Amino acid sequence: MSRISRSANWLFLFLALAVAPTVLADSRSQDEAAIKNLIESFTAHWHNSDAHGLSMFWISDGDFVNPDGAVMKGRQEIEGFYAKAFSIGYAGSTATATVDGLRFLKADLAIVDGEFDITGAVTSDHVELPAERGRYTTIVKKEDGRWWIVSNREMEPPNRSHKN
Repeated sequence: MSRISRSANWLFLFLALAVAPTVLADSRSQDEAAIKNLIESFTAHWHNSDAHGLSMFWISDGDFVNPDGAVMKGRQEIEGFYAKAFSIGYAGSTATATVDGLRFLKADLAIVDGEFDITGAVTSDHVELPAERGRYTTIVKKEDGRWWIVSNREMEPPNRSHKN
């Protein structure tokens, strides 16, 4: 290898190493935005009482644990849970969700922490239920260029008067 070729290789390596952090930061920013968009899109499907659409945010074998501790595994069970919830008074309710923390475990795997609120749910007699407020932790995975929910856990603490 000639001296010029070696110098060119070193120059290429130096430039690649100098540019890599910027490329990785841009990719990370895009992934963060996509994950936040996933959460926003989820609430949009909630507002449409779209049980099937909600289930399609999960990978096919994903799981969900609701605040009561019920466990749903796979899209079919998750869809069934939401369909039942909408049929017993949650159709037409409003859901909001914040993203309070987002940590990448790997380039294609992240954990999301946040809070949720559900208002406007009613009993079978059309009496409005108290607002539901709680926290969620969601593991998301990027496959084929899209972020999917792998696992979601929700909880409703008995006392929401103070935050940690």
